[in-house]
Amino acid sequence: MRLILTFNFDHEKFTNKYRNFLMSFFKFALVKEYQAEFNNYYNKPKIKPFSFSVYTKDLKHEKSYIISPSKELKMVFSSNDYNFINMIYNSLLINKKRKMSVAPNNKVFLKRLSLIYLEEIEKEQITIKMLSPLLIRDRDKKLNKDYYKTVEDKDFLEKLNFNLNYLANSFKLDTNNLYIEPLDVKKVVVPIMSVRYDANDGIFTLRGKAETLNTLYKIGIGSRRGEGFGLFEIVND
Repeated sequence: MRLILTFNFDHEKFTNKYRNFLMSFFKFALVKEYQAEFNNYYNKPKIKPFSFSVYTKDLKHEKSYIISPSKELKMVFSSNDYNFINMIYNSLLINKKRKMSVAPNNKVFLKRLSLIYLEEIEKEQITIKMLSPLLIRDRDKKLNKDYYKTVEDKDFLEKLNFNLNYLANSFKLDTNNLYIEPLDVKKVVVPIMSVRYDANDGIFTLRGKAETLNTLYKIGIGSRRGEGFGLFEIVND
């Protein structure tokens, strides 16, 4: 299931760290209406069962800001947890017209939201296109530090598939023949808070059991999915 959210701004210029205020927006609504459930999802170590992507028409960049002539931003929020996504929907609906301040001297509010159901995947191989950048985290336990792999790294394919299988195991999915490889992928750099992350964007081939692919289709792949990474769409062959 996916939520389609349309946000409007008072004027066309806003920060390129839009993931920050979008997460704050729906977390504020969720904690206000569903405090106990919010604590369960956010105040405990838990792998998030969702991801999201963001799109704005005729996008232009200006240093650390984005210019959107339409003063509009669309967000696709996806999850395999129907209870959670319904809580998000209800809490956002109640707080629909609340305005939130964003840099520089702008305000954003939720104008529209709707629910859509995804068609079930029946094949065991699909071509996917990233809707939000793909982060592949590689943990150096000795240094206690995270690195993020891109298609430019020699061990990218190895780390990519390790990350994919780790995620699938975390959700108790069938990992038999689960494999992903890049087709047309490039490195991108994405800012969150004060950090810039190396990420990947483009098209991949994804193979595995249909049930596993369906769950990954709903929750996304890669690291930091709950911060707006790893959501994909299916490309028709």
